[in-house]
Amino acid sequence: MLTLLLIRLVKKVILTEQTDEVENDGNTLLALRNFSKGKITTNDLFDMDETIDDIRVKNPLGQSLITIKLGEKEKFLEEINLSTDDAWFRDVIMSSYGNGFEFTDSYSMNDEFNEGYIFEYDLNEENTQTLKGIAGRLISNEEVNLDDDEYRKKLHGLMLDIFPREIDYIISDYSIEKDNEMNQVAKESIKGEFDDKLDEMGIDLSYDMDEATITLADLLSRSTISTELTFAGANAFAT
Repeated sequence: MLTLLLIRLVKKVILTEQTDEVENDGNTLLALRNFSKGKITTNDLFDMDETIDDIRVKNPLGQSLITIKLGEKEKFLEEINLSTDDAWFRDVIMSSYGNGFEFTDSYSMNDEFNEGYIFEYDLNEENTQTLKGIAGRLISNEEVNLDDDEYRKKLHGLMLDIFPREIDYIISDYSIEKDNEMNQVAKESIKGEFDDKLDEMGIDLSYDMDEATITLADLLSRSTISTELTFAGANAFAT
């Protein structure tokens, strides 16, 4: 997917390469190279390619940051094989606002608790022993067996009857902690599989996925790789 993103990014600004390094018209790659050598200005680049949205000039010029418009988000996502649902999920998980994605809720957790499920297997040894002690007192005529579904269902029913408020607090806290844990796992997975790979490529993708920023040096150095990948893919389909 990220290889496709790199190809898309490069193809947005790079047309057929020419050998004449004086003629810039219609050849963004050549123009970018000439800009890196100080032969043309930022205005020249803006005039020749409307996909270039911003240029932050740095010294040396090769470190200048080029922001490229990627076009319609839906079309862009389709081209890099990322569905709109996947993009939405990534936005929710990686956003610094809100509480992330709601994997669980107190209503479903209550239902699961009534069925004898939820937290037994998430307890540490100390809390497991505490729960076994409570179970032994509430169901004194049976051997404590937290591995048995029916036993846990009976235990949970008694706990809800005797400690309704306390159990409600426990379920609510557990739901929040479980959500936080699952959001953190999802965030680390997305970061490792998507965001970190973008960083390695030197690509800063906008939140709305409609623009990408990359240094001129990275764009030029990766243009050859991207072109080779494009031709390799085309040759593979041709054969």
